[in-house]
Amino acid sequence: MTSKKYLSRKKTSQQCISISPALKDWIQRYVFKKNKENPEDKRYKSISAFYTSVMENVLKAFEAGKSLEDFDRFVDREVYSFYDEFSFKALIPLYEMVVETNKYTKIDYERTIHFFSQMHDFFKKFLKKRDINKIETFLKRIKNYFSQNKICSYLNFELITHEDSTYPRFRIEAVSIYKNIIYENIKFFSAIFGLLGIKIEDFIYSEKDSYYRIDAQATDLFFENKYIKQKFITLLEHNLNYFTHYQKLLKDEDYYMWMKMAEDKDVIINFADKFSKRRWLERIQKDIEHYGQKGDQILTLLYFFERLHWIDIENENPIIFRIRLPQNNKEQKTFLLNHLSKFTKIKEHNGKFYL
Repeated sequence: MTSKKYLSRKKTSQQCISISPALKDWIQRYVFKKNKENPEDKRYKSISAFYTSVMENVLKAFEAGKSLEDFDRFVDREVYSFYDEFSFKALIPLYEMVVETNKYTKIDYERTIHFFSQMHDFFKKFLKKRDINKIETFLKRIKNYFSQNKICSYLNFELITHEDSTYPRFRIEAVSIYKNIIYENIKFFSAIFGLLGIKIEDFIYSEKDSYYRIDAQATDLFFENKYIKQKFITLLEHNLNYFTHYQKLLKDEDYYMWMKMAEDKDVIINFADKFSKRRWLERIQKDIEHYGQKGDQILTLLYFFERLHWIDIENENPIIFRIRLPQNNKEQKTFLLNHLSKFTKIKEHNGKFYL
């Protein structure tokens, strides 16, 4: 750290510097604008006050170990404050493992409507003027924020206008060793694009190289001031389909397909033979007996058969369920009732079973 002399802080000394007329005009316009927005802020009372504030803060940054190169990576307070409201501190390797199963899950807009509504308004505030230069500046601000989280080793937000200046094109590129987190970020940006009226036209993803690229183009909705919910949601779903479609899913791990099928009650899980069925039952019952509470064990066992889509539990106290198995599947129905009869009495009335 450089040494400091105990000199007066009273502003009496002058420092003459040479700057271009363009920079001088830029500074004057900026200070005037900020003074108008924040009349009580002493930093913008005059050009001199602004120079002093800037130089003091720059020197403090240098003495804290920063360099001129760090200025390009500074995250502005407005962007940081907005994202910080929805962010949390997490161990990246742990979070990388947690989000793995979410890879082909679509974003539920209705359950996250508050988040996406605020996100839409925040982005639109900077994009509504349709000024290409301002859009480009805003993209740099967003890039700076996401560059700070150490998830990407390379990140690029690009605005492409040479082909069609009326409907700007957007490109996002990234390289990251955290393939699951970065995939979730891809889906996030694709959803935001949809809510802004930007349509994804191509998606390149290389798991081997940990690289992805999104190419997108603004549509008429990008210039729409009103929020036409159904049109924006349709575009959002179009964008998300690039990351959750079955062509990609079926080439991945088995459990991704099983997760999709588990959502469909018309799919019934069966076993190859009675030995595999007994093995699973013994494994589950062992855990129920060890970790469950008395009086709750039968209901928990029924949850297992409900997850197989063999039954529908209609009531938990008293326990009432219906059998979903096809009429011709008498073997599994007999097995189910015989097995439950080992633990409780069963009565049937009008297709409902009471325990």
